[in-house]
Amino acid sequence: MATFYVPRDSAVYRSWVLRWGLMAIGAICFMQVFLVWSGSLDDIPFGEIEGVNLSDPSLLTTVYGWSVTELVNRYMRLATVCLVILAGMYVWGLISSYISGDERRLNARKRVTNECLDDETSPRGVPF
Repeated sequence: MATFYVPRDSAVYRSWVLRWGLMAIGAICFMQVFLVWSGSLDDIPFGEIEGVNLSDPSLLTTVYGWSVTELVNRYMRLATVCLVILAGMYVWGLISSYISGDERRLNARKRVTNECLDDETSPRGVPF
């Protein structure tokens, strides 16, 4: 979801389909994972990944000795940190957009003023 805030001159920004698509996919994935860890303990994916190894929750509880409560709390803390970072990026995007908007309005005002001054000093003497 953070790729939504790439610089304006990047290829991702210019391709609105890619930019919005990545943001939508990221938001759906974030919410799905957030719902798993904030929901019932029965929703936690304990078990084995076929042909690979134990799932991450099973590995952390079985091999590394984490309790289920500790596991859920750590994942929720991580999700909260990610959410706070995304909120910070959103605020930063609003502020930078406002600042760049002020610069654009100021540049447009200067351009209009310069054009008016140029017209008043034109050889024809006709303003505007």
